[in-house]
Amino acid sequence: MTEKANVNKIRTALWLYPDTMKSMDDILHSDNCKSRSEFIEKALDFYIGYLYTKESTAFLSDVLVGAVQGTIQNTENRIANNLFRLSVEMAMMMNLIAAGLEIEDEQLL
Repeated sequence: MTEKANVNKIRTALWLYPDTMKSMDDILHSDNCKSRSEFIEKALDFYIGYLYTKESTAFLSDVLVGAVQGTIQNTENRIANNLFRLSVEMAMMMNLIAAGLEIEDEQLL
């Protein structure tokens, strides 16, 4: 959002539910907003942009990309750990089979 001059602002009444107002007040400072008006202005700009594009990816991409990357990284780590465990177990099984069938080391190569 670009900074807009205060002289162009219009005063208007706004009706909100008490729980909506409390939620806004709770999160107001985490977005570095100095006032409720600034917070509402940012929220409206975001929502208007969302409606104009009809596609949420332009507005939610940072959040979604972070979440998806985290999920993919966790999944990748689990798969890598499981593949390592499986390869160790397979090597142990192969050694047991080779010992049980009395196969010489030279024949295994």
